[in-house]
Amino acid sequence: MTDYKKVFSKFEVKKIGIKFHNSQENTSDPINCTGSFEEAMNVKVITKKCNGITAKQVIKETGEGENKWKGHIPYYLYQKMFGAISDGYKDGITSYGNKSIHAPFGLYALVADEDDNEMLLAYPNCVITSGQAQTIENGAEEVAEIELTLGIMPDDDGQGKYEAIVSQLDETVTIDKWLNEFSPELVKAAL
Repeated sequence: MTDYKKVFSKFEVKKIGIKFHNSQENTSDPINCTGSFEEAMNVKVITKKCNGITAKQVIKETGEGENKWKGHIPYYLYQKMFGAISDGYKDGITSYGNKSIHAPFGLYALVADEDDNEMLLAYPNCVITSGQAQTIENGAEEVAEIELTLGIMPDDDGQGKYEAIVSQLDETVTIDKWLNEFSPELVKAAL
């Protein structure tokens, strides 16, 4: 087992899986072309003042946050995330507008540090919070990546994010289960 009293520096995103909340599938949809992955979780600051001076501050996580992801995403996932409408149109036609509702999903990732030690991340309750934005540049030497901004919300247990170092997991939690079947029940200790 690796000694994680040392620093674990997230260096590379190896795999991402997206699983839509209303999906009947037992697996997540993979996104295998990530350029960057950025997360910021929110906190609530509770302040106690005494004679007009801050005497104490308590900082609590809210389970909310934001994730910015850049990369190349399969077209069908892009359409589903943004709530593309195809009903009432000829085959192959979709539209986006005031009837499009962004679909909630879970985002599950396998990341590694610079020594290829692995960590699993889970954001079980996300939704795209930005509108569609893409860059098309004629004559470019590199295909532009799509940037998505995801709102992270707490799940039914009040948690917005879960993480685990792979080498420290017991045999009941595998990389495959985490990426495809994640739920709070998967990671809870038996009582």
